[in-house]
Amino acid sequence: MSAADEKQVTDGVSSSLLTGNKGAAISEQVLKTIFAGLAGDTTALEGQASYYDDNGKVYHYQFWLDGKDSAEKLANFLKANAGAKYGDAIKAIYTATLVAGANDKTAATDETPTSKKTSDEITAAFQTGDETGLKYESVKVEKIAGMTKDMIRGVDISTYQSLINAGVKFYDFEGKEASLIKVLSDAGVNWIRLRIWNDPYNADGLGYGGGNTDEESVIKMAAEAKKYGMKVLLDFHYSDFWADPAKQVLPKAWKSLSVNALNKSIQLYTEKVLHDLRDAGASADMVQVGNEITNGAFGLYTDRDHGGNWEDLWKSAKGTQVAQYLKTAAKAVRNAAPQAKIALQLETPNIYKYRTIMTVFKNNGIDYDYLGTSYYPFWSTGNSNGTYKDQDLGKGANTPKNLLAVEQMAKEEFGKSTVVLETGWFNNLNDSDGTGDSVGTMPDMPSGVSYTADPQGQVNEMSDMYKAIIAGGGVGSFYWEPAQIAVKAGWDNWSYNKEMSNVYGTGWASKYAIGYAPDNVMYWNGKETWGGSTWDNVALFDDHGYPLQSLMMYKGFLTGYESPANTASSVSVKASAVNGDAADLADVKDENAVKAGQDLSLSNYLADSAKKYLNGVKGTAISEASLEEIFKGLSDNLKSGQFAGKSGSNYHYEYVLPGKDSAEKLANFLKANQNAKYGDNLAINYDVNLVKDAKAIVNTTSKLSATATAVWGLDNVTIDSPLVKGQALSSDDTAALEKAISQYLTGEEGTEISADTFSKITDALNAGVASNKEYQVKFTDATSVYHYVFYFDASSGDLAALNKGAKYGDPIKVNVSAALKWVKNL
Repeated sequence: MSAADEKQVTDGVSSSLLTGNKGAAISEQVLKTIFAGLAGDTTALEGQASYYDDNGKVYHYQFWLDGKDSAEKLANFLKANAGAKYGDAIKAIYTATLVAGANDKTAATDETPTSKKTSDEITAAFQTGDETGLKYESVKVEKIAGMTKDMIRGVDISTYQSLINAGVKFYDFEGKEASLIKVLSDAGVNWIRLRIWNDPYNADGLGYGGGNTDEESVIKMAAEAKKYGMKVLLDFHYSDFWADPAKQVLPKAWKSLSVNALNKSIQLYTEKVLHDLRDAGASADMVQVGNEITNGAFGLYTDRDHGGNWEDLWKSAKGTQVAQYLKTAAKAVRNAAPQAKIALQLETPNIYKYRTIMTVFKNNGIDYDYLGTSYYPFWSTGNSNGTYKDQDLGKGANTPKNLLAVEQMAKEEFGKSTVVLETGWFNNLNDSDGTGDSVGTMPDMPSGVSYTADPQGQVNEMSDMYKAIIAGGGVGSFYWEPAQIAVKAGWDNWSYNKEMSNVYGTGWASKYAIGYAPDNVMYWNGKETWGGSTWDNVALFDDHGYPLQSLMMYKGFLTGYESPANTASSVSVKASAVNGDAADLADVKDENAVKAGQDLSLSNYLADSAKKYLNGVKGTAISEASLEEIFKGLSDNLKSGQFAGKSGSNYHYEYVLPGKDSAEKLANFLKANQNAKYGDNLAINYDVNLVKDAKAIVNTTSKLSATATAVWGLDNVTIDSPLVKGQALSSDDTAALEKAISQYLTGEEGTEISADTFSKITDALNAGVASNKEYQVKFTDATSVYHYVFYFDASSGDLAALNKGAKYGDPIKVNVSAALKWVKNL
């Protein structure tokens, strides 16, 4: 392989996987993870070099990992690297196939916002890891009355250290690689929340995932937060893994302790961690004792997912015991970190529930400062909230109205201010890493509460929440895990993301949590559930680590903010010269005459695939790479319709880009648009040649003969009558393909279809064409809808070669790959 192609291989694998103590054996788990990051398993690695035959036709290599299927490819890779040690060269064996056409990979920037993309373009971007457009979505943030500089505008970034360990990068708003915490600070975030688990590892020292948030990683993150002037909230789960409404599992080391011994362990552990933070110069400014303890804590909890009820616990001796443990933890905080505020966190706001539990807190003398609550508007949307002060609170636990009532109750009845410890809203409804999201569909929202699933919706949800917090005298909020993104963008990379979770703990859980986390969490209907992020569609960063405009709300709530406008440049098409026989030009009627410098009314002069490069932030320069992509999308040698001259002779115009060859034509286009900025009018010039016709022109349209030469996406999904390799597409699916490329199928009867036209057909098909036929697949928890998306299959040969000598009116053979893709859940 060339150095350039070899670099593509290594770029797909985090350098952290290749780094270890020299001479130490590389584990099979790490080798499997390296393999999962290699291109050439389910999709080809496209070679960068171009090769030309004697006729000037271009080719490039496609590289595939050696083996007939994924299992054999993995086996071959493991065999080739058996006994490998850090410092050795890792071997990746590829086969090389020469295919027609050049590698279309480009450095051009597609700045089209998601909202301006087609549904198929969006699906393809989230599948492959291409630009989704989320970071180009504009927002408007209104200043909030009563918002102060000191009010908590915090985020929980507990997974951050594991992501960094795995090689994930974050960027600032200028596109430069930067510390995540600095980016947050610059955007107006002033607090960081970090969860801590006692011992999130199995007996072999392998992490449970979810960030593997042990004391060491927490201290690193807290110290970095202090470096940027942020305050730190430490969230004690008092568990080795997730403690939440569904489970509150005791740490392994505490499971056999008596009540007295457990009390002592809680005290000593709490004090030790807080002292260690202090000694590292990263003292906690707020401390949570317990996480979402509505259903219990410290191993004493009701099983919510199997009929358990919070009230049964808190009105029993077990509830009193939980309160005593909380009292011990709070006292330890006062001893070790007297400067820190103490919060107790409940979830799913409800006046009766919160009042009941807070009464238990009060009766047991727990010393704390704030009522903490989770607030997720997409959950518990149908809950009835009852009344408060004779006011009907309506439905939906997580509404501004209900939050305000809970705040008022906590302050007036218990003297406690409220802090929202977890919140979030959708940036979109797509998955970006192959692990299903916690919420992937828009729920039925309560009356009067509605937000769009995009960055502006994130701003609006947070704005409404902060207004309620301010009205109720609350102290602020924390956005939960706004940076838990894919390790490698694209749900095509699900295997790599899952394996990286096993190695670095980047996902919500790794396979090593089996045996500690309850089975109903780790499996669903017998299938494993652990893997990557389930929160990427709620993040404030895109799947490549670039901040969304919604992150700027933290400054915007203080001062107001509006994104720079994203605009599409317009295009002006003009005649640069008019050529033809003088007598013929004189014979043209005035209504058909064209003069140099005049505007031309042309259709189909710019391919749809190139139009996306017209979009960008108004006033910023259009890169030369983007201009080149626009140029590649221009049609050369267009033809007008036929018209009659004054003498009765027939004519037509031919429009060609000025220049003697492709290089000169590109140079002329770049010169005409030198220093162009987004929002400017781009100049496209054509030389216009008048051609006298010997006969009347008859246009005709070719039909397609389409065959599925590759079929993907049927793993773990069963549908009726699936496509098989070699099967002809149905008339409906063929019609969908014809519609997508209709502008290229019509021409002068008997005229040979040009290579340029076949190239444009290929580009149009490579954007993906969705079948209109949908398949419903029933799972235990939902019914999912799938459809096929068709792409040109380059592995079966170049389209022009496949249709050598084809003329308009002839059937055109097209080979496509058919990918079965998820559409939605019913």
